[in-house]
Amino acid sequence: SNQSVPSNPDWYVTAYVQATQITGILQVQLLVERTADFGRPARFELSRLIRDPNLEVPTDEDTSSSSSSSTSSSSTSGSSASGSSTTGGVQ
Repeated sequence: SNQSVPSNPDWYVTAYVQATQITGILQVQLLVERTADFGRPARFELSRLIRDPNLEVPTDEDTSSSSSSSTSSSSTSGSSASGSSTTGGVQ
């Protein structure tokens, strides 16, 4: 929909949102135009890909709880390996 800019009613902004071939990615296109009451009309276009804000994204708590068990087991084996190398292992 075409909406005028409140601070400058000669300018209009139109936003388009389209799905892409990639799931969860949207294309957003902004079109900014000035009416041609005087001189030549002006037109600017901006297009960006964004993540779909309607999709759920795992929170840090979800990812940290699932990786904490693998992190703790790997850090345990890492600390025992470094412990053996510092107590007389090959330098």
